Amino acid sequence: AHTYSDPGIAAVLVRTGNLLSQAVSRRLLETQLWKISVIKPGGLAIGGSGYVHTLQVRMLHARVRATLMQQGWRGENGDQATPIDQLQMLRTWLDFTVVPLEALHRIGLEFSERQRHELYAAWRLIGHLLGIAPTILSSVTDHVKAQELLNIVDSHLPKPDQHSRVLTQAMLQAIGNRLAPVLGLPTDISVLLMSSYCRLFHGDDLADRLGVEANWTAALLPTITDANRFRIKQIAENSDHRAAIVHTSLN
Repeated sequence: AHTYSDPGIAAVLVRTGNLLSQAVSRRLLETQLWKISVIKPGGLAIGGSGYVHTLQVRMLHARVRATLMQQGWRGENGDQATPIDQLQMLRTWLDFTVVPLEALHRIGLEFSERQRHELYAAWRLIGHLLGIAPTILSSVTDHVKAQELLNIVDSHLPKPDQHSRVLTQAMLQAIGNRLAPVLGLPTDISVLLMSSYCRLFHGDDLADRLGVEANWTAALLPTITDANRFRIKQIAENSDHRAAIVHTSLN
C-alpha cells in the first residue's frame, strides 16, 4: 500500500496493466516468491535463485522503462520524465525494509539490533543488484537512518491519486481472498481484516487517502498483537532454557 501511494509508481502499474486484472493475485504471489528467494540461505550467491530472480526483475524494470519512454512518458506535472527512476526504486526498496519492520513492530514481532543489521546488509546487496546507486545505499547504515531517508523521500512526493486507490483496493481484495482459507475466515471478513491491518501499518491519514475504510475487525488487532508477544516470549524462554541445559551438560 505504501508503494502504491506514490502516484508515479501507481501510474506505471496502471499504464502497463499490472495489478488491474484477474492476474492480481498471481502477480502479488510472484513478488512474495521473489522475496523468499532472496532471503533464504544461499539465495543471493552468484547464480543462486534469488540472485537470478533479482536480475530478472531489474531487466523487467529496464524493459518497462524503455517502452514507456518510447511512448513519450510524462511525469505528474506533464514534463518529460523517467519512469521507475532512482527515487522510486529507492522508495520501493525502503518498502521492503523500513515499512515491514515497522509493521511487524506494531503487531508485537520485534527484531534485535543484530538481526536488523543483517537484514539491511542483505537488502543493500539486493538494492545493488536492482540497480540502485551505491552512493544512496551506502548511506543506509541502520534502521534509524533508513527511517529518516524514507521520511525525506515521502515528503517530496505528491499525494495518492485515484490510481493509488484502485491498486490498493485490488491488493487488499487479492490478499484477503488468498488468506481466507489459511485464516479459516469467510472471504469478506478476511478482506476486512486486511483493511484493518493496512490502517494499522500505514496510519489512518494515509489509509484514508488510499480509500481504505475503517471496520469492526480492527478490534481484533490488539488481541492478535498480545498473542504474538506472548508467543515470542515463550520462544525466547524456551531458547534460554535449552541453552542452560547445554551449558550444564558441558560443565
